[in-house]
Amino acid sequence: MGNRKAGPRYLAKQNLHNINLAQIAWRCRESADFFSKALRILEKRGTYNRDLYSYGIHHNHQETARQFLLVDGRFLNDCGNYLSSELVTIDPVARRAFEHLEYKPLVNNRAHTVGGARKILNARIRDQYQKFLRILSEKASLDHSDQLSVAYYHFLQDRAASAISRLDSVKAETLPTSIQYDYFMAYRAFYQSKPDEARAIAVKYANYPVNRWRDRFTTVIAQADEIQGKAPTIVSDDNRDQRQAQLAATEPTLELEVDGSIVTLSYEKLSNVQINYYEMDLEFLFSTNPFVSSSGGSFSVVQPNKTELLQLPDNRRSLEFELPRHYQSKNVLVEVIGGGKKRSQAVYSNELQISVSERYGILTVRHAKDGRPLPTTYVKIYALTNSGPKFYKDGYTDLRGKFDYASVSTSDIGDARKFSVLVMSDENGATVLDAPVPQR
Repeated sequence: MGNRKAGPRYLAKQNLHNINLAQIAWRCRESADFFSKALRILEKRGTYNRDLYSYGIHHNHQETARQFLLVDGRFLNDCGNYLSSELVTIDPVARRAFEHLEYKPLVNNRAHTVGGARKILNARIRDQYQKFLRILSEKASLDHSDQLSVAYYHFLQDRAASAISRLDSVKAETLPTSIQYDYFMAYRAFYQSKPDEARAIAVKYANYPVNRWRDRFTTVIAQADEIQGKAPTIVSDDNRDQRQAQLAATEPTLELEVDGSIVTLSYEKLSNVQINYYEMDLEFLFSTNPFVSSSGGSFSVVQPNKTELLQLPDNRRSLEFELPRHYQSKNVLVEVIGGGKKRSQAVYSNELQISVSERYGILTVRHAKDGRPLPTTYVKIYALTNSGPKFYKDGYTDLRGKFDYASVSTSDIGDARKFSVLVMSDENGATVLDAPVPQR
């Protein structure tokens, strides 16, 4: 009949680890009073016994039944990911069945959706998001913490508009803590081009005692400063993005653009550059290497026709100047060298206006000033194929100034990927352009 000595007083005094509590299970089942007294002693002494606690369901003892269900877990595991009832609540986060994960650094390889449906290309984020959605699907409604979590996962997917909409629906005063909400609000401010607003949020946490969160908000301040022109700073030595940004800020930059006779240099961390001018025999250069004539690679072993050293103002980031007058009427390659960087651009002196009909493979050559057709203008075509550049055809424009650059009777256009076109006129100059392969 079990251990009759094991009454409430006995349980209160003895070493419970040396007692087989299952021997009093029958008494817990038969007597609600005995059950209540025994369970109070077990609870006071920090002892849990599955068999005894299970009788909380038999006696409709709500608190004991709740604890039994939560600790045992086998029944709740069959009730789905989330459940809210008077007896028990299944919280997957509290039960360690689900946790929010941080993905850092996260760089999505596509900014826009592919095809008609949105797809999460990162498999780990996709699996995590689907688990989260299954939990939400079992809730009657979403609370403000849920909305904040949805905003987080939408930010991860670069769905900024949706994330901001979710964030705007959250009432911060209902959240158990506000620091996550404030961080997302600073994040939102950057999306909305409001760095001052982001900084105002972040300064409240400048002395926050938790290093991880303090570094995050310090990074927000640093980014706001950089947007306004200050040099990038490293907040944490472990932050790859910050290290990369600071290293990039110390590296010289140089860009070149030539529009007509005006040369524009954009630069940083440079005090001077060397400018080289190479006069081009455009037809010879084109025939030698038709698809890279503007890259400058063919000139690496050629002595420039003219070299200048140009001082760059320290207080500026761009500088404009005119091509030397001698080269304003010639085909010339302009090369700029400085800080270990080399930039070049081919400048074609011409009065040609060329339009290309991509669908039919027809180009039309007109005079740039008066728009009249230019007949008997020489056109030379190279095709870029799987085996490299190949001569494709040449000829002259007709009386309409038109030339069919794609049609031939002796070659197959099938393996041509694109065309490079030389247009040259004795009176009106020359130029080189790329032309697509017409669709068949």
